[in-house]
Amino acid sequence: MNKGALAPALRRRADSGVAEKDPAVARTRRVLLRNPFIWVAALTVAALFVRLLGIGDESLWLDEAYTLLFSQLPIDRVITVGGAHEEPPLYYLLVHALMRVYDSPIAPRLVSALAGTASVPVLYALGARLFSRSAGFVAAMLLTISPFHFWYSQDGRAYTLAGLFVLLSYLCIFAALDDRSTFLWTAYALCSALALYSEYTAAFYLMPQALLLFRARQSDGTRPMLAAWGGTALLYAPWLGMLIANVAKVAGNYWIPVPSPGVVAGTVLEVLGLSPSCPTTTPCIPMSVSLQVVSGHAVLAAVVAGGAVLALLTGAVFRQSLGYWVVWLWLLFPFATVLLLSPWRSLFLDRVFLDTIFPFCLLLGAAVTRPHWSRWLAVGTAVVLAGASLYNLHATYATDSNGDWKALMQDLQATYRPGQAIVYYPSPLYTLGHAYVPATWHPTLEEPIWLHQYVDISGREADFKGLNDVQLRAVELREAAAHRRQLWVVTDWYIGQWKLHYWLYQHGFHMVVHEWFGGDAYLELWDREGPWTWRNVALPDDRFGAGWSLQGGVHVANGVAVTHGASELSRRFAVRPNTVYSLRYQEQSHPFAWPDISVRVYSEAECSAAGGVDGANPLRTILPIDEEVFQQRFEGRWRSQPFGFVTPPDAACAVLRMQTQSGAGSWRGVSVVTPATQSDSASTVGTGSGG
Repeated sequence: MNKGALAPALRRRADSGVAEKDPAVARTRRVLLRNPFIWVAALTVAALFVRLLGIGDESLWLDEAYTLLFSQLPIDRVITVGGAHEEPPLYYLLVHALMRVYDSPIAPRLVSALAGTASVPVLYALGARLFSRSAGFVAAMLLTISPFHFWYSQDGRAYTLAGLFVLLSYLCIFAALDDRSTFLWTAYALCSALALYSEYTAAFYLMPQALLLFRARQSDGTRPMLAAWGGTALLYAPWLGMLIANVAKVAGNYWIPVPSPGVVAGTVLEVLGLSPSCPTTTPCIPMSVSLQVVSGHAVLAAVVAGGAVLALLTGAVFRQSLGYWVVWLWLLFPFATVLLLSPWRSLFLDRVFLDTIFPFCLLLGAAVTRPHWSRWLAVGTAVVLAGASLYNLHATYATDSNGDWKALMQDLQATYRPGQAIVYYPSPLYTLGHAYVPATWHPTLEEPIWLHQYVDISGREADFKGLNDVQLRAVELREAAAHRRQLWVVTDWYIGQWKLHYWLYQHGFHMVVHEWFGGDAYLELWDREGPWTWRNVALPDDRFGAGWSLQGGVHVANGVAVTHGASELSRRFAVRPNTVYSLRYQEQSHPFAWPDISVRVYSEAECSAAGGVDGANPLRTILPIDEEVFQQRFEGRWRSQPFGFVTPPDAACAVLRMQTQSGAGSWRGVSVVTPATQSDSASTVGTGSGG
């Protein structure tokens, strides 16, 4: 072995000898060195527990619906169709294989959870090889409790799988440079290719490895490294054509906005563990901070915290080995590249930066165990960030983020009647919805609304050849609405939603139910005759007589209630479980007023409790539709806004509230109706064609 090959090993021994002179570091090393595998195994079990706990509690969301849709295709179409839609096919293939033995909607999340868990021991091994076992253990511990990594370990997409292969790629290349093994170089090429087959943005994290050419030259490893890169290119070559097609497709239908300072700050805080991942928004773009000390000051907190941590890590890198610089570049290169590209083509979504967790944890672990005065500053930083991570990990567990598709589909199943049609917009919601209903449930007609770029999934390219999205949507809606009086819409408020609504209004339908189930989950019922024909009255239009509670500045005259300033009208009424209700009312707003209306549904226990429902938690809160056409308020004009809901299985009563906070608002003609019988509402139309 020449001197160049001996240099890394000698440097590690020298670092170890210096570290042992520090009593605190020596004690830490002795504890971990006695049973390092037991400690790592314990961390791995803890990571698995954290990532599996409550993994099925949250409903799926739209991107996970795509995962289910693509993964359930025949295996040849998983590659040619699933992989043709903006994501490589490896993750879909693994989910497809798992669902052959475990057919469950959470199967994609299990793949992500297992990949996220496996990243913990791999990160330890990489830290132990680059720095020390103590550094590897600290890095693995920080990853175990990272709320950012936890969030995507419970998301049925490929991000943690790609991260695992990126980690394995780094572990293999550093090991190969030390040991000069053909097996390790082959494993390195394979892991790099698998990372690219999992997620396209993995390329940002593999590029810093080019810096290791300087180290390869010292140990006669240049030729095997170049050969390994050639092997990766050869393995990925069959997919280059599809990659080019996907890039062109994304460029033609681009949606990611240029990041604002708040979005960048939120992502930085997420990586550091100072912000919970997606407690309020879907898809995951965190805009709120859980820790009160930084709440409302996200940008300032990100600049201060990120700058301080970066300065600390840069200090740890200074005058250190090339390995430090590679890891440091691994952390910063993706951020710098994506930010520089943003003005022309933004890729800035927080999930793009998931893999920065690994170099961040590695460098902080190295700083904690480094025999230098800055070690104590690093220890304090690690303790603070670990505490924040645990706090925000709890916040991520405790907060619902996705829409409750399970409840939505249960309500739809309970109230659907033969003869009605069901429209799913966009089409993957058909797959998502059927994950939460029995396989034996077969409605009369279900129509997924396919957009032009996705018609190959359904195999209907020939049927819709030459049609744009507007024409295609019209054809599919005509198929669903033909000769039908009522039509359900299951939607997540997708792009073009208002155009779907406009088509239904144009063709004689009236919205009678619009209910929000959290996140982006919405259930609607459209009726050609409208709620005016529904004869069964749950709350009569009694012109605000007995039974109404009036608070604040409320004046009633001639059946019209006028509210001034902070005021409220409320009325309690009985409801039946699993029943469709529609609210009929007219509202008029005056200058500087923004009247609000809502219905809160309660269980029998809450309705029967002493004092009624005051202070009780409702089963469900229903708000009017939030769409541009209905947001415009014309002062001095009466308007009627679509509003309806489906009661949950244990519903017993509801409270209707109409409020103003300022200005003045007027209300009249308020009543709540339901079909006389559920079968009445399911009748078809004998003459209508649906346009």
